[in-house]
Amino acid sequence: MTHWTGRAVAKVVGISLSAVQRIWKVNRLQPHRLRTFKRSNHPASASKVEDIVGL
Repeated sequence: MTHWTGRAVAKVVGISLSAVQRIWKVNRLQPHRLRTFKRSNHPASASKVEDIVGL
């Protein structure tokens, strides 16, 4: 999936939509403003993504 909605994140992670929205707000994340999906060709990108998603 290249576009994550708050509802989709909440469903996958197993938390409420309001919890996702609070986390995004606290961390100043605005995924709805992202217009493009960029794929990295950096050799360590997969492990970096795993670290971030694991949070």
